[in-house]
Amino acid sequence: MKKLTLITSLIRPQNLPRLQTSIENTLGNSISWHWIVVADGKFVPGFSAIPEVKARLLFRHIPIASYGFLEKNVALDLIEEDTWVYFQDDDTEMHPAFGELFLKSLTERPDARGMVFGQLLPDNTTRIPQPGLDDYVGKIDMCQYVLRRSAIGHNRFFAAFGCDGEFFNRVYREHRDCFVFRNEIGFYHNNLRPGEKWDPQVGYGRPY
Repeated sequence: MKKLTLITSLIRPQNLPRLQTSIENTLGNSISWHWIVVADGKFVPGFSAIPEVKARLLFRHIPIASYGFLEKNVALDLIEEDTWVYFQDDDTEMHPAFGELFLKSLTERPDARGMVFGQLLPDNTTRIPQPGLDDYVGKIDMCQYVLRRSAIGHNRFFAAFGCDGEFFNRVYREHRDCFVFRNEIGFYHNNLRPGEKWDPQVGYGRPY
């Protein structure tokens, strides 16, 4: 059975039960999963504010504006197995098509080191990155890619708004020939932020 490690930087604890339901419904019994949730102490006052879910819960208070990226680094350092890694944002449910597309991609490319799927945006348009680009900054969202832990290696996120594309650049350049790009929609983008205005150029803005 394939194993997936999910990493979530947490500032919206109220979303965790809904996230867990989407994970369970999407992955089912075909994909084994482990969930690491790192609460951002600048927004979450303590463990008592976090609903009970099937995850390993950690609490960090990083004094600088890290946009959730340094919290993700904490979780990456804890993964000892060469599992697949997905960065599950706390404002984005898992898309129901992901599990099937993930397994299909592994069947077609058992040597894959990374996968990129299309993403459904809040305005019902799509973002579909193309393979072979020299720079993915501003062209890919962290919720669009799944990476082998061994492919990530020592690469880590910087504490900079929008650095998910820069992180992807480094991993992709090292393993370009072993990446799968699919045009099918496999992910949502920030679909758990009702009432907030989303702009195609800047998204929801800040905080993350």
